[in-house]
Amino acid sequence: MSEVIKERHCPNCGAIMAENEMVCKYCGYEDLDMAQAREAKEIKDIENAGKEEIKKMPKKLLGQTTKRVFAAIVFFAFMIAAFVVVRKIVNEKVSNAGFDKKQEKLAYYEEIYQSGDYRRLKDEYLDDSENYGASAGKYSNTASMGIYTFNNVDALKHDKENIEYVSNEVLAEDIRTAIYALCMADDYRDKGFIYGEGEAIESMEQLVIDTLKDYWLMSDDEIKAAKDMYVDRKTDYSELAEDLLDRSKN
Repeated sequence: MSEVIKERHCPNCGAIMAENEMVCKYCGYEDLDMAQAREAKEIKDIENAGKEEIKKMPKKLLGQTTKRVFAAIVFFAFMIAAFVVVRKIVNEKVSNAGFDKKQEKLAYYEEIYQSGDYRRLKDEYLDDSENYGASAGKYSNTASMGIYTFNNVDALKHDKENIEYVSNEVLAEDIRTAIYALCMADDYRDKGFIYGEGEAIESMEQLVIDTLKDYWLMSDDEIKAAKDMYVDRKTDYSELAEDLLDRSKN
């Protein structure tokens, strides 16, 4: 039976980490209290091991070598302690440098987010998304929504520009994925925009709606009906695509 790994939340970013994990793999936060406790235990274990070895020595040998053994143990413990202190200082500097770098990057993404350039956020953030965890959920959700929004809006516009060569099947698939983006927006809305990404997602939702209306002449009722089809798992938009193609050509 496998051992159950206990979990806890990172005090800095809230990401899930193992209970005995000292460094958060998402934000780089280092639990110095845990590190100090673990290092103190290691030193104590070494000291106890030395004492046990002394107890095993014959009394005659013990009388002759006690001072030397004790001096060796003290020296060894001192070297271990010195190594631990140096390692801690080095690790803390490295950890702080990594944390500062991530904070700078998150500030950069926040600047993009506030500018409303969600397409740029989608293009730049996804390569880094695994490094930030829950501390950047707003950017993750916005970037995920952006994949379906901008890719499918571009596809729908391309279809209209090449209307003489676009088949019903191609347009039907592009409408399906665009409608999926609208259903995603509803899903985020139902969850209450838990990361505060509502303005961005609603902006992208409106972009999809405007594209369906302005490029493909869909009415509000038709968009609603298409969304209902998706929710009911009836996603064959072939008839709708055929109607929209005929409508747009005339």
